[in-house]
Amino acid sequence: MEHLRTCGVLAVSAIAMLSAQQSPAGANRAALAQLRAHLAGHENEPAEAFFTNISILKGRPAGRLPGMMEALTGLIGVDCAYCHVDGNWASDDKPAKRTARAHFAMMARLNQEQFQGRNAVSCWTCHRGSPHPELTGGSSATLSAATPRAAFVAIIVPDAAATAQWYEEKLGFHESKRSRAASGIARSITVESDYAMVEIIEHDRSVALEPIVPDAERRRLVRGISKAGFFVTDIEKIEADLNARGVEFVSHLFSDNDLHLKSFIVRDNAGNYIQFMERTPR
Repeated sequence: MEHLRTCGVLAVSAIAMLSAQQSPAGANRAALAQLRAHLAGHENEPAEAFFTNISILKGRPAGRLPGMMEALTGLIGVDCAYCHVDGNWASDDKPAKRTARAHFAMMARLNQEQFQGRNAVSCWTCHRGSPHPELTGGSSATLSAATPRAAFVAIIVPDAAATAQWYEEKLGFHESKRSRAASGIARSITVESDYAMVEIIEHDRSVALEPIVPDAERRRLVRGISKAGFFVTDIEKIEADLNARGVEFVSHLFSDNDLHLKSFIVRDNAGNYIQFMERTPR
């Protein structure tokens, strides 16, 4: 136990040094990569066994913390040092860290009491990429479209848990449901955000296209749904945010004057294409 806690202290000390040497986005990525390296082999240990001063993730796998921290930097638009003290990351000295914990408790209470335990309220609901939410209809960047659920897509992947984690860490989604077929042959994880819901299905009898169609470009010609699409606002900022999080881009921002759209396309960890679109004036 003491050895694990020591590893956790070394990991956060490394984060502090990296933060001091790089840009905020670069420091975040490098620090989280360092943290994951220190966690290797202990991901399934309770978070409080590896790290000190754990509150929100107490009793949950330590491996969830890096992804949660990475998602938070995008959800509220800050770097790690906004809440944490460099060199003493377990410290509660910064008011922002204490506020964050209070807000997590508030979200849990709202979701439990008002939404039957679904993760309907998240950091993004109010913050939308800014540490100071605009609650008066301002023009802050948002992934929210005109309706609470602008899109739904279901995808079949080889590893539902890994893909769900990708959507949480890279796109800021949160898990809302897990289910399993009575036969045990299929499992699904539903993740959602303010603008979309994705059902991620893992089926024991699913077939991978790679052995059948080895050429990646030819796989795009297989009949069926080619990609999922989400309508958003402030697409330039979203592209920059996803690029900073290390998302793989198929194409960067381009304009379609015929459809009056600005758009870019990314690929998730299972190879699915996701197109983000914003309407432009006609």
